[in-house]
Amino acid sequence: MNTPSPSPVFLPEELIAVLLSFLQVKYLIRMKCVSKSWNSLISDPRFIKMHLHQSARKPHLALLSMYQKRVITVPVSRLLQNPPFTIAADPSYSWDFMYVASFVGSCNGLLCVNYHAYKISEKSSLHFYNPATRILSKKFWYSNENLKNMYPMKRYTFGYDSSSDTYKVVMYGLFSDSKTKLNGTRVRVFSLGDNVWRDIEDITVAFINHDVYFSGSVNWLALENCFNQLGTWNYDSKCFTLGQFVILSLDLGTETYTRLLLPRGFDEVPHLEPAICVLMSTLCFCHDLKKTDFVIWQMKEFGVEESWMKLLTINYQNLKPISWLPLHLSEDNNTLVLENKQDGHVTIYNLRDGRVDRIITSRAGLAHSQNHVESLVSIC
Repeated sequence: MNTPSPSPVFLPEELIAVLLSFLQVKYLIRMKCVSKSWNSLISDPRFIKMHLHQSARKPHLALLSMYQKRVITVPVSRLLQNPPFTIAADPSYSWDFMYVASFVGSCNGLLCVNYHAYKISEKSSLHFYNPATRILSKKFWYSNENLKNMYPMKRYTFGYDSSSDTYKVVMYGLFSDSKTKLNGTRVRVFSLGDNVWRDIEDITVAFINHDVYFSGSVNWLALENCFNQLGTWNYDSKCFTLGQFVILSLDLGTETYTRLLLPRGFDEVPHLEPAICVLMSTLCFCHDLKKTDFVIWQMKEFGVEESWMKLLTINYQNLKPISWLPLHLSEDNNTLVLENKQDGHVTIYNLRDGRVDRIITSRAGLAHSQNHVESLVSIC
């Protein structure tokens, strides 16, 4: 007897898109070759955004080695697996960049580097690279003429403005105005396509350490009224009061600032330098407590100061009393990934057993770590 052939199963394109959005980028790139319709689907901006949303649930880290001028993107799952993970120069996940460059940051799967010109009269450029697709953007050139009144120690960050579907790079640095006798931080914004830095409102605060991109905004932990005569500052717990600490949030859409107060339970100036970070898709604040504990607070609803709640308290019997930056908290709340801000090494801390599982280092040394996601996003 002849067995009848099974009828072909047809899935609607919307369902196919949902199913494909769960796959890694390397598989999606191969599937573009299946058919013209799949190539069109995977290249569609709507699918790219859908895939980015799914990828955010599978976090990566961008580990920066300044000595090798290399950024390595690593899935957090690999950091937590056994046997222990070691940082290697895997060409599939790394990006080498020139010596005369500074790493700007990571956003939506893109890594940004700023290439500096040696002279004010020469032009500098910004580059964007997606390590998953291995697509490098064109050079975004800009003039240095309007930057010459910035302090040499400028810092950069970047993020995504969903209201205009634009990526923006933010530059910030200290300034001192002898005429007005004001010291503060000067902030400039570079929108892709404009190729020029625009001044936005100066602010009379000094940022502590690093920035955090979250929910369409760049956020800094800042100190008010803390500049000396040179317009610089150093963290010394004896010199500050609780009232000077604030989180400053820059909305990339409106390019305006909002000041956010810290938790009410934060009632003592920490001995070690505090920090902000993003854990479990929320903005968090962490600090030393009485030289005995490391405390992490979570802002359950971004921008609502009343929503602060204490997330974790870790005793220094189990963790060295140094400046820590939390990078990732597992969904089961059993594992915390931390960066040692003194040497850049990554520590895997077991919250359930209260012990350090392992420390991840690189022979070249790590200078910085950032949250990262895998994506199909590209900038032409």
